[in-house]
Parts: sequence; structure tokens; C-alpha cells
Amino acid sequence: MIAQLGVVTDYSTQGKLIGHIAMAASWVTEAALRLELPLDSQQVIGLQHLILSHNPNIQ
Repeated sequence: MIAQLGVVTDYSTQGKLIGHIAMAASWVTEAALRLELPLDSQQVIGLQHLILSHNPNIQ
């Protein structure tokens, strides 16, 4: 996301093509690998679930 003063003005090319939700889920995997957490742990899967089940169009 491209933001100014906390307001998103646009999405990056990667955000537009891959999507911010999918990108965030991959960041969880990267962080888990760096922290040497099992990728099948409840914490990792739970956090990925929260991100992947997020729908910005639901209010």
C-alpha cells in the first residue's frame, strides 16, 4: 500500500497483481521461518487464517 498520513492513496504494483491479503499471508510464513516456528503450528496457521479470511468489503 502507498499511504500518506495514514491514508492509503494507492496500492503498489505487487499489491495490485498479487493482492495485499495474499502478500500478508506470505509474510507470516517468512516470519515463522526466520523465528524457526513450525509452519503447521496453531499460531502460524491461526494468523494465516485471520489474514486470508479478511474481506475488506465487509463492514
